[in-house]
Amino acid sequence: MQNKWSLLALLANLVGSIFLWVAFQAAPAGFASVTDSTGHEYMCAGDLGLFVMGGDINKRGALFGIPCPTEGKRRPLAAVFMDHPRLMPWGWGLLGAGFLLEFSLRFFEVSSEPLSSKERKLLRNFLAAKKP
Repeated sequence: MQNKWSLLALLANLVGSIFLWVAFQAAPAGFASVTDSTGHEYMCAGDLGLFVMGGDINKRGALFGIPCPTEGKRRPLAAVFMDHPRLMPWGWGLLGAGFLLEFSLRFFEVSSEPLSSKERKLLRNFLAAKKP
């Protein structure tokens, strides 16, 4: 019986993951975060710096419309689009239901094996000790 529930949880996780993969798509955005040698952080669109932040702790601020540095650590950013918004709640719901089902199967695990004679004796002694 537990195998059927485990397979159901696995199927819910698989279908939920596929729904989320189809619902959300990531694409390159043309934006990048650039850190220059002085520690300033630039948000760049192409070669134009949209703004820069950083510098000395006492001179922290932001500048707009400056050229983007060519040297430094450049990290491209991605834009995430929702292609199929109706699949998003179904995907999260199935993923959550599969997780909760699998968790509850492991937490409330019931063995279908019969008790050994030693386990029956221990249980009998325990129950006899409980009686007033």
